[in-house]
Amino acid sequence: MNEFQSNAARDGEHYRGMCCEALDRFGFEIVHGKGLRVEDCGVDVDIVARNRQGLVFLIECKGGYGRGKKPGGLLSSDNVRKAIGSAYCLSRSETHTGGPYTPLLVMTTYMTDHRSVNFRQLSVVESCVMCDIVSDRDADRLKMWERADYAFLQGHIGQYPTVTWVARENRFWRIPAPSVATATPRKGLRQREKVQGQLSMGGIVDC
Repeated sequence: MNEFQSNAARDGEHYRGMCCEALDRFGFEIVHGKGLRVEDCGVDVDIVARNRQGLVFLIECKGGYGRGKKPGGLLSSDNVRKAIGSAYCLSRSETHTGGPYTPLLVMTTYMTDHRSVNFRQLSVVESCVMCDIVSDRDADRLKMWERADYAFLQGHIGQYPTVTWVARENRFWRIPAPSVATATPRKGLRQREKVQGQLSMGGIVDC
């Protein structure tokens, strides 16, 4: 492992610890804080956490403060693509909790610029695949998800078709509103309806 890789690995471990501390501070129970491999899709999830309502979240930590040569958080194209790849694979897995659907949160230090190619890539990721992008410093958002129940999650997926719509709604990121010409995408509507149906039939069971 070269110096850049070593710095990146230390940065990632440090940020995962910061995320665990933030989640714990706002009332989440850390089910797995040192990572969990989802065998049927090959994804290593950084954190598994449960909120007060029993809702289980898979959490990807894409943070770090750029001690290596690349930018930190979702300013990094590599981190954006890894997050999207993990989200897609996890959306095809049904073994990680024993239930049909578990929401994925991405926690990060920095949001990608809304004018960038990275943001356009995120703009096609449905909210049922990547539920939200949250900062470890965003107390309001973490409190919201700590209180969320299945009905809230179902409404969230129905209201926000993609994760960038979710991010724009979050004032912490300060992303300008989309233009009037931007229509609600219908691609993936069937997948969102499938997830909503799964939630209405009982949601998620314990890990």
